Amino acid sequence: MSRLASAVLLLACLVAGCPSEPGPPNVVLVTVDTLRADRMGIYGYDGDTTPRIDAFFRDHTVVGRAITSAPCTVPAMRQLLTGRLDRKADGASLPERLASAGYETAAVVSQHQFHWDGRRNYDRGFSNFDIQGEGEIDRHRMTTRDAREVADRALRWLDERSGDRPFFLWLHFFDPHDPYDPPLDHRDGAEHESGDRRTETALVREPYAEDETVQAETFAPEVTERFRRLYDGEIRFTDAQIGRVLSRLEELGLADDTIVVLTSDHGEQLGEGVLWDHCKTLHGRETRVPLLVRDPARAGRRREVATTTDVVPTILARLDLPYDAAHYDGVDLATTDERRPVSSFWRRKRIVQDHRWKLYLDERDRPVALYDLSADPNEESNVLPGNVDVATALLRRAPPNSPTVARRMRRTTNEAFQKLKSLGYVE
Repeated sequence: MSRLASAVLLLACLVAGCPSEPGPPNVVLVTVDTLRADRMGIYGYDGDTTPRIDAFFRDHTVVGRAITSAPCTVPAMRQLLTGRLDRKADGASLPERLASAGYETAAVVSQHQFHWDGRRNYDRGFSNFDIQGEGEIDRHRMTTRDAREVADRALRWLDERSGDRPFFLWLHFFDPHDPYDPPLDHRDGAEHESGDRRTETALVREPYAEDETVQAETFAPEVTERFRRLYDGEIRFTDAQIGRVLSRLEELGLADDTIVVLTSDHGEQLGEGVLWDHCKTLHGRETRVPLLVRDPARAGRRREVATTTDVVPTILARLDLPYDAAHYDGVDLATTDERRPVSSFWRRKRIVQDHRWKLYLDERDRPVALYDLSADPNEESNVLPGNVDVATALLRRAPPNSPTVARRMRRTTNEAFQKLKSLGYVE
């Protein structure tokens, strides 16, 4: 280009303005407590529970078999926000990394366990950490800030934020957690019925056959079905409130410049196999979670396998922020083998699974059960005796379970278990 042409172009820019380089995208992380992937329309459920989420993520990245790193909130969310399994993870959490990169950081969360107690530090890196008061809990010591209030506060923050800095916003919704008590217009035929499973009198507790520390709860079939309908109602209500936030992103012209990730801390047992709740086992009903990514700058596609610890390295890589991949237990989903094995831990046990197989290991890391998820998604038929070679190959490909990892995971999950037991949260 000649000097004259350059001068003309510069003058035109000064007069009319030249398009500037696009800045880094915003990031919104939505976590929904106790949300099972198989109760969502985008994963094939026909209960019309998540129409707004389905529409927003339909043409984007959907992970078919995502699992949480632990089937309980305290370790799972700490690991999700750091991308590491270690309780005392070195280095910065996702909000800390983004804050240091110039992002405005905020969180609106509904979870009684996210209050800082000297160890959890969920507020690390947030300039605005909006959590309900410690006294805002019900008779079961569960959170009472509902999805509408989380959405209201998120909308207010989006509307009132000032400046041109990119932002990171984390929203945590608690509603699908028991007791299942959705608003009347989301109750689907159970308008005046209780979803308070913990206070139901017509139940029988007995040790679960596979684990003497886990209690089974047997309800009449119609009671079980009622609880499931009300659980769906909680999801439907949460979907509507998340939809309000997604709509506001669109109204503000931010949706095309924002990466939105939606996942959960863990699933929920809903009476299948006479088990309820979570923080109990490594069954898919507790460990399988949704993982949806809407990135306007990248084509969406369906991926086979991932873990919630993949969220942080995936976001850091997408934003071109430097990070040491060896520091993280998760990986960048854009570059990894989508059928790689992933692991989840609870107490002294772990699972290793890929797109088809799921292997259970005992406290000494010895295989005890193998399930073919393609033919047996409910994990009813242990095929380990006839498929030792499959189990061996899966372990060879799995993330290493070094003595250090094993010790730190036993410590992390046992601490979480003992804390919940002291609160009467688990048996």
